[in-house]
Amino acid sequence: MEDQLKTRLGSLYETFGHLQGVASDTQATFETSITSGQFGTDRELFLEDLAKKMGEGVSVATIEELERLWYELSRELVASGSVEKFTATVIDNNGDAAEEEVVRIGNFNVVSEGEYLTYLTGRGAYETLPKQPSRFLDGSYDIFDEDSGFVQFAIDPTGPQGGALLVNLISLPSFFEQIQYGRITGYTIILLFLIATGVFAWRFYSLFTINNAIKKEVSGEETSDNPLSRIFAVARENKTDTETLELKLAEQILVERQSIDQYIWVVRLISVISPLLGLFGTIIGMINTFQAITLFGTGDPKTMAGGISEALVTTMLGLMSAIPTTFMAAALSNYSKGILSVLEEQSTGMVAARSEETQQSSSA
Repeated sequence: MEDQLKTRLGSLYETFGHLQGVASDTQATFETSITSGQFGTDRELFLEDLAKKMGEGVSVATIEELERLWYELSRELVASGSVEKFTATVIDNNGDAAEEEVVRIGNFNVVSEGEYLTYLTGRGAYETLPKQPSRFLDGSYDIFDEDSGFVQFAIDPTGPQGGALLVNLISLPSFFEQIQYGRITGYTIILLFLIATGVFAWRFYSLFTINNAIKKEVSGEETSDNPLSRIFAVARENKTDTETLELKLAEQILVERQSIDQYIWVVRLISVISPLLGLFGTIIGMINTFQAITLFGTGDPKTMAGGISEALVTTMLGLMSAIPTTFMAAALSNYSKGILSVLEEQSTGMVAARSEETQQSSSA
């Protein structure tokens, strides 16, 4: 009976194989196509039944089945070149499903307003990506606002599941995630940098306040409790000879220098220690890398990635801490030197004035 069936079918027998292959391949394509979220999964069930029917090789496909197969292929082809807005089921990162308006760009990407989506195979729904490519999200808003014309939008044509390139892009660690690779050494560098920044802000404000008070004192405005006013007080209290006054003023400047230069050494020390800690982390990371090579060999690069990441991240953090803290230390040092120069200048002026008074008294 099977031989009679093959004989009577004749050339139609080859049609079974062609239809089965086309139906199976098309079903596999539709299962991962983002258009399925718009057109539904009924077409996948139809193609599965058609492929099974043709695989049995008993009955011939009907005209309606052939027309629907052609229709589904044509609809997918048209959809691949169109941009459409429609309502679909969207599942967020918490697993909650809701009906939302989405825009499909060909068969490349689907977006809701402000978010890229991916298609869930077999669910007939879209899912929000666990992490969004923030620098490309502006286009997702623009494409919702415009109904015609051209919109600048970033698409990923490398794959149906949100795009292979997009998946790799969002899997890249952010800056704060990279910091975690530095481990304890990296966190130590960050802590020292924060300490240096705090000391810099505190001392800069203090020096700024002292500098303003000194300027007012120089201009003739009497202000209380500033280095220059204390130096003036020493000059008023010591009605002695010029040499003694000069020594007294030099002594007071040394006292004031200690308070003006206070804790600048902390910022300078951190600027020196930070790159050394970065180098220390680099050594630890390379040791971990060689230990991984010893245990697992070089076949899998992922086994070495942790140690290499630690080595590079700690070096990066060390330099990122050392460069700004070096500028901070230089700024504080120059600021304090400027204030001390004013104090020395005023002290020298007072000594000169006292010397002139002494000479005038002697002449009289």
